[in-house]
Amino acid sequence: MKHQLLSVTFVLILLSCLNLTAFAETSFSGNTQVTTTIYPTKDYTSDRFESLLNPDNMMDLHDVSLNLSFTAKISAEGDNGAFDFWFAVEPAGLPELLNIISSASGNPAQAALLKDALKAYSPDIYGLNLQRADISLFISDSFSLTAGRQDLFTGYGYGWNPMNLASKEKNPFDPKAELIGTNAVSFTYNAGNLLALRIAGIYDPQNFKTGIDYNDLKAFAELTVSFPAVEVKIDGLYYSLKDEDSSVPAEVATTASGSITSVPAAGAGLMADIGGLGIYMEGALLKRSRALYPDASGNLITRNAIQYNGLAGLEYTFPWDMNAVFEYFYNGEGFNITDRESYYNLVKLYGSSYMPFNVISLMKPGYFAKNYCLLYLMQPVFNISSEASLSLMYSPDSFSLTVMPLFSINISGNLTMQAGYAGLFSLRKNEYNEADFSPVKHAVTLKALYLF
Repeated sequence: MKHQLLSVTFVLILLSCLNLTAFAETSFSGNTQVTTTIYPTKDYTSDRFESLLNPDNMMDLHDVSLNLSFTAKISAEGDNGAFDFWFAVEPAGLPELLNIISSASGNPAQAALLKDALKAYSPDIYGLNLQRADISLFISDSFSLTAGRQDLFTGYGYGWNPMNLASKEKNPFDPKAELIGTNAVSFTYNAGNLLALRIAGIYDPQNFKTGIDYNDLKAFAELTVSFPAVEVKIDGLYYSLKDEDSSVPAEVATTASGSITSVPAAGAGLMADIGGLGIYMEGALLKRSRALYPDASGNLITRNAIQYNGLAGLEYTFPWDMNAVFEYFYNGEGFNITDRESYYNLVKLYGSSYMPFNVISLMKPGYFAKNYCLLYLMQPVFNISSEASLSLMYSPDSFSLTVMPLFSINISGNLTMQAGYAGLFSLRKNEYNEADFSPVKHAVTLKALYLF
C-alpha cells in the first residue's frame, strides 16, 4: 500500500506542475461488477472443501461467495503529454496476506489471531488496487518520457506471454483481466510505423521492504520492428542477481507470490498475418528459474541452469464470425512428475498443521506443469446482443483438463449479464496435478457487469 501511495503522490505532484488545460482529451471510464460464485459438490459433507492445500478448510471456503468490485480509469492526453490513473476497489485477500506475514515472522499463531479478529470486525474487507498512475511528457513527435506505475506488458500470446519480462504474469484462466502496472521511468522512441524502442528503469521493492538498494534496480529494453504483415519484438531485463536468493527454508516467504519475481532474461517474439490467419510465437531465455522447487530437505530452491519458456499460437476468424485461438505453451520452469511428487510429499508433511503461504502458492494453475495446450472459441450472436465462448486447457504431461464455458448477454447499452462454469479434472491418477491439489473442482459464476 505504501508504494501505491508513493505512485499516486508522484503523479499528483507532476500534474500540479503542469497546465492541465494542455490535456485536450480527457476520458473517464470503468465498471462495477457483482459476482456470485457457487461451488457445487457431489457429497455434501463437512470436509467437502478439504484438500492437500486446504486442510481443515483453512482457506475458509463456503458453498456460495459474493464479491463486489469497482474499477475506474481516468486518462487524458494533450499536445505536451498524457496521464493515466486507474484503480480498483476489490476484496483485499486478507487470509493470503496474513499467511505471508506469518511466514515471514515465523509466528502462525499470531496470524490466526489477527485473522479471527479481522473477521469478527468485518467479514467483508476491501482494498485499493492501484493499476496505473503515470504521466508522460511528449518531448517531440518521436520521443516521450513516462514515469510512475505504467504498462510495460509485451507479447503476442492469448493465455501466456513468455517474453513478458517486466510486467506481472498473466492468468491463463482469465487472460483479458487488466494487469497491475510496473513502477518505472521509461523512455520511448517511435520512428513512424516502422520501429519503436522502449528503455525503462524499474523500481520494484520486494519482501515488505520500504525501499531498495541500487543493485536492486532493474533495466528493461524492448525493440519492435514492423514490416508488411509481420511484426518482430525483442526485449531484455537485467539487474544484479544475488546468490543468496537461490535457497530458502520452506517456512520463509521469498516474495508475496512464493517465488522470485524476475531474473535477468532475454525474449523475442514474432507475429504474422497470412491470408487472415494469425501466426505468432514468442520465447525467453532466463539466467535461472524464477520458480522455487522443494528439495529433499524441505528447502525451496531455484535452478541455476538457463531456463527456456516458449509459446506458439494460431488465431483465425471464420466467415460466420467465430473467433478461434489455439496455443501451445512450453513452461521450462514448470514441475515435472518428480517435482510434483516432491511437492506432494512436502505438502503431506505439513498435514493439518500450519502451512506457509509460499508452499501453497507453488501450485500455480496454468504454470504448474511443463506443457499446456489452450483452445479458445468465441461465437457472437448479434441478433440477441450476446456471445458464447469455450476455453479448454489441457496439460499433456500432468493430464489435467480445465473446461470453461461462458455465456454473456447485453441487457442494455451498459449492463451485461454473464453465466459461466469452470471444471477441473484429472485424467490420470497419481500425476499430482492441479486437480489433485485444488480444494474446488467445480465452480459456477453469475456476474452482473455495468460499464460506464
